[in-house]
Amino acid sequence: MVLQWFNVVLIAIGIYVAVDGVASVLVKHGQYHNMWFDGERYVRALAGIVIIVLGIVVT
Repeated sequence: MVLQWFNVVLIAIGIYVAVDGVASVLVKHGQYHNMWFDGERYVRALAGIVIIVLGIVVT
Protein backbone atom coordinates (compact mmCIF):
# COMPACT_ATOMS: atom_id res chain seq x y z
CA MET A 1 0.00 0.00 0.00
CA VAL A 2 1.45 3.30 -1.12
CA LEU A 3 0.32 6.42 0.68
CA GLN A 4 -0.38 9.44 -1.44
CA TRP A 5 0.48 12.93 -0.25
CA PHE A 6 -3.10 13.64 0.86
CA ASN A 7 -3.08 10.47 2.97
CA VAL A 8 0.04 11.68 4.73
CA VAL A 9 -1.52 15.12 5.25
CA LEU A 10 -4.70 13.58 6.70
CA ILE A 11 -2.69 11.36 9.03
CA ALA A 12 -0.53 14.29 10.18
CA ILE A 13 -3.58 16.48 10.83
CA GLY A 14 -5.27 13.60 12.65
CA ILE A 15 -2.26 13.05 14.87
CA TYR A 16 -2.14 16.76 15.71
CA VAL A 17 -5.85 16.93 16.54
CA ALA A 18 -5.78 13.70 18.58
CA VAL A 19 -2.71 14.74 20.58
CA ASP A 20 -4.25 18.17 21.19
CA GLY A 21 -7.47 16.56 22.44
CA VAL A 22 -5.73 14.04 24.68
CA ALA A 23 -3.39 16.68 26.08
CA SER A 24 -6.28 18.98 26.94
CA VAL A 25 -8.00 16.08 28.72
CA LEU A 26 -4.86 15.31 30.72
CA VAL A 27 -4.03 18.93 31.57
CA LYS A 28 -7.32 19.99 33.07
CA HIS A 29 -5.85 20.12 36.58
CA GLY A 30 -7.20 23.06 38.54
CA GLN A 31 -9.77 23.95 35.91
CA TYR A 32 -13.50 23.60 36.22
CA HIS A 33 -15.63 23.46 33.13
CA ASN A 34 -19.12 22.29 32.43
CA MET A 35 -20.03 18.98 30.83
CA TRP A 36 -20.16 20.46 27.31
CA PHE A 37 -16.66 21.89 27.52
CA ASP A 38 -15.21 18.60 28.80
CA GLY A 39 -17.16 16.68 26.17
CA GLU A 40 -15.61 18.82 23.45
CA ARG A 41 -12.17 17.67 24.56
CA TYR A 42 -13.14 14.03 24.21
CA VAL A 43 -14.83 14.62 20.85
CA ARG A 44 -11.72 16.43 19.59
CA ALA A 45 -9.54 13.45 20.51
CA LEU A 46 -12.00 11.06 18.85
CA ALA A 47 -12.17 13.25 15.73
CA GLY A 48 -8.39 13.07 15.42
CA ILE A 49 -8.53 9.29 15.51
CA VAL A 50 -11.26 9.29 12.84
CA ILE A 51 -9.14 11.57 10.62
CA ILE A 52 -6.16 9.21 11.03
CA VAL A 53 -8.32 6.23 10.02
CA LEU A 54 -9.61 8.16 7.01
CA GLY A 55 -6.03 8.93 6.01
CA ILE A 56 -5.22 5.23 6.10
CA VAL A 57 -8.39 3.96 4.42
CA VAL A 58 -8.97 6.57 1.67
CA THR A 59 -7.07 5.76 -1.50
